[in-house]
Amino acid sequence: MRRRLAEIETLKQGFLASVSHELRTPLTKIREAISLLEDGVGGGALSERQTRILHIARVACEREIRMVTTLLDLSRLSAGSPIRLQDGSSIDDLIRSAVRDEEAEARERGVSIEVETPGDVPPCSLDVALVERAVANLVRNAASVSKPGQRVLVRRELAEDTRGGRPGRRVTISVTDQGPGVPGEIRQSLFEEFKTQPVANSPKRVGIGLGLALSRKIARAHGGDLELDDHAASADAGAGQDARAAGATFRLWLPLSTERSSEQAPAALHPAPAVP
Repeated sequence: MRRRLAEIETLKQGFLASVSHELRTPLTKIREAISLLEDGVGGGALSERQTRILHIARVACEREIRMVTTLLDLSRLSAGSPIRLQDGSSIDDLIRSAVRDEEAEARERGVSIEVETPGDVPPCSLDVALVERAVANLVRNAASVSKPGQRVLVRRELAEDTRGGRPGRRVTISVTDQGPGVPGEIRQSLFEEFKTQPVANSPKRVGIGLGLALSRKIARAHGGDLELDDHAASADAGAGQDARAAGATFRLWLPLSTERSSEQAPAALHPAPAVP
C-alpha cells in the first residue's frame, strides 16, 4: 500500500510539472505582448480605460505565471532535486526584492509593508530565487488577510544556533500581519498542499493552497524551517481581545552558512531539528 501511494505521488508530481511547464511558455508570451501594448507599441496613445484594462490583464497574467512557477518549484523540491546555492548571497537584498514585488498589490489593498533589518548579516550560501519566493509568499499572504490601513512587518534577525552542540548562527525572517489570526482548527493543515483557507473573516478563498507548503519546503531544503509563531494571537480569541494583539507571525529561519561553496545541495525536505 505504501509503495502504491509513493507511485501515485510520483505520478502526480510528474503530471503537475509537465502541465506547469506547458503553461508557463504561452503565459510568458501573453505577458510580453501585454507589456508591449502598455508601452504603446503599435501606435497611438492609450486611453485611460485601455490602460486600466491592460493593467488588469497583466496583473492576472502575472498571478497565473506565479502559480505555475510555484507548481514547478514544488514538484522539483518534492522530487528531491538539488537546490542551486550561490555563495556571497545577501539576505537583506532578497528580502527587499521580495517586498518590492508585493508592494504594488498591497498598496492597492490599502496595506503598508515595513521592513526591519537590524545589524548586519554576512553574505551566505543559499538559493536566492527560491528563498526570495518563499519570503514573497509570506508577504503576499499577510497582505491578503489584512484590511485597509493595516500593516505587514517583515523583520530579519540574526541569532545563535546551537543545534547538535555545534556553534553557529541562523537568520530568522519574521512576517507579521494585523489580520484575524489563524484559527486553531486549521493550524494542523496550514502547511499541507492544496489546502486553501478563508481570507480575512470571509468565506472567500484565494489561490490554490501552495504558498505555505512551498515556503516550508524551501526552508527545509536549506536545513531550516517555517513555523507559525505559537505565541501569535489566533482567531479563537474572544471579541474583547485587544486589536493590537491580533494577527499572526510566520517565522522562516535558515542556518547561516558562509563556508559552503558547492553549486548544488540536495533538497532536504524532512523537518529540521527544533530551535530552542
